[in-house]
Amino acid sequence: MSDKNKATSKGSQTKQIHSNCNHNSPVLANTKPPTQIERVLLALLHHGSLTCQEAEKPPIRARHLNSVISELANSHRLEIDREQEKAKGYQGESCYLKRYSIPQHQQAKARQLVDHWRLKRSAPPIAWLKLRAAPLERHLTTAY
Repeated sequence: MSDKNKATSKGSQTKQIHSNCNHNSPVLANTKPPTQIERVLLALLHHGSLTCQEAEKPPIRARHLNSVISELANSHRLEIDREQEKAKGYQGESCYLKRYSIPQHQQAKARQLVDHWRLKRSAPPIAWLKLRAAPLERHLTTAY
């Protein structure tokens, strides 16, 4: 018996974590949270464009936006527009950031990717015509 099992069997306290607090929804019980690449792509579709400063904040929480954009472009063959802009950086100093966006002719392909990833994790589909009617946070929660 391992040391961990011995400690548990001798009465050490263990926390019981409830992975699904919404007991009324059996479909959502197995839904995983969205991946970083799904959160970024959905944010690009929802907001229209994104910088690394915006991506680091909730609900997107993407620390390395340039790497995610690279994966979308290279692995998923999605065309991404890049535009340099001036922004406030560390201690208010000016810096230059890239603002990423998806061109209009690539929007359908981007929506297909998001739909594919949501289907894989058993998440409900997005009503694309009403995408901007709800806040991004709502689309990224599993209990949508």
